[in-house]
Amino acid sequence: MKAIIHNIVAIPFIYNLVQRLLGESKAHALIRQEIARVPCLHAVLDIGGGTGLSRQLLPSKTWYVCLDIDPQKLQGFRQQYPAESALIGDATQSGLCDNSFDAIVCVSVSHHLPYDQLAALFDECKRLLKPNGQLIFWDAVWDKRKWSGQALWSLDRGAYPHTDRELRDLIGARFNIGAWHNPSIWHNYVLCRAVRA
Repeated sequence: MKAIIHNIVAIPFIYNLVQRLLGESKAHALIRQEIARVPCLHAVLDIGGGTGLSRQLLPSKTWYVCLDIDPQKLQGFRQQYPAESALIGDATQSGLCDNSFDAIVCVSVSHHLPYDQLAALFDECKRLLKPNGQLIFWDAVWDKRKWSGQALWSLDRGAYPHTDRELRDLIGARFNIGAWHNPSIWHNYVLCRAVRA
């Protein structure tokens, strides 16, 4: 049953609809506030960008690269944004050049990665960012007290929810944390803006 749900939600239109139902507009309002604090947004990489939902959070003149491992979601991105750059690949070893991006947006990705791969993802983010480049990070965190979060984790394809402490330690070891927020929608979340150390 879970596999059937995942296959249905992978359809770009359905995926975008589910994101809206799960509070995308509130999440995007909060993420947009942190993006506004990034001084330079000429080149931005969206890690796990899927259908490109984060594109609307950035200035239209930004060179935006959507990196994802799911070709079906990237196909949905290409249909909506045919002039933008889409790249299929593993975010822990992207093959992109060092110091290429002013900012990296990473939204709802970490819970798909076990701890060691998540550490590799943050290492890759640090490598790809220009000096003083910034990481904008958003994801749900594991909190056994939140019943709505428990229900959603049971359906989610991501099998590796991390705690607030784990995320703070991993990001803080590689970046200077400029902002750390813990909003709550259906899950408890982390929203972080961090500068390449």
